Amino acid sequence: MKTIATEETQALTQEFKMARGWFIFTCIAAPLLISLFLFMLVMPFVPALNDGMGDGAAYFFVPLSLVMIAVMVLGWLDAIKGRFLISEDSVKSIGVFSVKTLLLEDIKGFRVSEHYIFIEPQSSNQKKIKISLYLGRSQDILNWLQLHFPDLDLLHAEQEEQQILQNEELGWTLEQREEKLQKARKTAKILNWAGGLVAAWTLFWPQPYAFAILVCLALPVIVVCVLKLFSGLIRLDERKDSAYPSVLWAVLGPCLSLAIRALLDFNIFSFDNLWVLMGLVVVTFLVPLLLGSKEFSFTTAKGLAMFAGIFMTIAAYGYGAVVTVNCVFDTSAPEFYEAEVTGKRISTGKTTTYYLELTPWGPQTEADDVSVSKELYELVDSGDEVSVYFMKGYLGVPWFMVTE
Repeated sequence: MKTIATEETQALTQEFKMARGWFIFTCIAAPLLISLFLFMLVMPFVPALNDGMGDGAAYFFVPLSLVMIAVMVLGWLDAIKGRFLISEDSVKSIGVFSVKTLLLEDIKGFRVSEHYIFIEPQSSNQKKIKISLYLGRSQDILNWLQLHFPDLDLLHAEQEEQQILQNEELGWTLEQREEKLQKARKTAKILNWAGGLVAAWTLFWPQPYAFAILVCLALPVIVVCVLKLFSGLIRLDERKDSAYPSVLWAVLGPCLSLAIRALLDFNIFSFDNLWVLMGLVVVTFLVPLLLGSKEFSFTTAKGLAMFAGIFMTIAAYGYGAVVTVNCVFDTSAPEFYEAEVTGKRISTGKTTTYYLELTPWGPQTEADDVSVSKELYELVDSGDEVSVYFMKGYLGVPWFMVTE
């Protein structure tokens, strides 16, 4: 009888492993990457390979290689061993070092993120189960969960919307509150679209330049005013489990694009005044955001992480705003100097930056690398002379331009 029961249980158990395509990719890529990082691990200690690296190369390559080798090995093992099981009375996740089981009666519900499904228990004493969406037939898992358990994000959003519609501060009647919520959602949508378009304009085709910068400067200010106007009904944080409309992209896009333009387009000679002005901009933005706000929480790790993200975004805006206003609207008479090009280099990554190494000029008493446009980089060679224009800055932050 035991044998028959076991066979029936196995027949009712569904097993999900990594999708075949991802499994093949992982089994090919992991060994190749492990080999690469093994090479990087020994490279600093082999004289024929570490020419020009310097004595400190090992302090960078060794820890990086060891960490990446460990990550690749764990990923490879997880592809082989990892699986998720659904049986009559429980779900089970099998990983490299752990096995997690939840009885069906102990499951509270599930949440879905970009790459994972999370199954949450009723009790905080039990651990939630994380399922990768790279498993084969992951949609079947999601369908099964939707059939048997609530989507906790959707449930929370519905409960939050009911709380909003019961808030008499938003209107005397239900119809007034519904109308205000719809108006908030429409406003947030328009601002987010505007933020994306302005960010793309400023980053990829900022013409006319001064006007693009002004619009990029203005939009985050408009967003802060809208946040205060709607009295907390529109929020900065974008959460899947929230009924509150968010204007995250209306702030994030312009702030980051403004900072990138400032970094790419202008050479700051001295940063002393810049940090003070940037701090004033950050405080000017944070004070109205924090005063009377119910959105920010400093008692949880999630709340602190959200505030840190908003702070860094505003800091990026502060830097971009000070630099662009200081340089774009500078009308001071430039001081002219000449410098000789002694070297050239290109820095690649998410963006490509071109550098010329120049001899000392004017107030610049030491040789230094200066970022320039691609056109100028291709026009000049080592030994050529370039013109340097030094300016005081509209906000008192000295900066300079390099031309042919």
